[in-house]
Amino acid sequence: MGIINFTWRAGMGSFRKGGGGDNCSLEYVFKHVEKVSQTDGTIYLRKEDFENEDFKGAGVLQVDMINGDYFMTLLYYEDDGELEVRDFTNKERAGEVINFNKEDWSGAFICNDLSIVKEACRQFIETGDVSQDILS
Repeated sequence: MGIINFTWRAGMGSFRKGGGGDNCSLEYVFKHVEKVSQTDGTIYLRKEDFENEDFKGAGVLQVDMINGDYFMTLLYYEDDGELEVRDFTNKERAGEVINFNKEDWSGAFICNDLSIVKEACRQFIETGDVSQDILS
């Protein structure tokens, strides 16, 4: 599966903090997922070989976090080389309009359950992909 790099940033402006590296232990990632979820920010899990021309499969899991709302995307290269963006679908919030990062989004794209975010991270670290039950 190769090396997975983890980066995070939390807070805004002069209060912004961040870090990263190739330490993708669940304990380390979950600790920073919790930290970022409390201060707003973004986490990235990225396969080191994602930029290779012949890369196939899931490559980058990104989660933007603001005020207890989570916007998750997975970049996935199909066998034919097409880039697919898989995202979270929240049927319960589909009728809502949510201002997320200064833009209006359908609530259908917004997760509000941190345990689902952690499960997506766990799957990406352990299997190199995220099930389509979470990101489709």
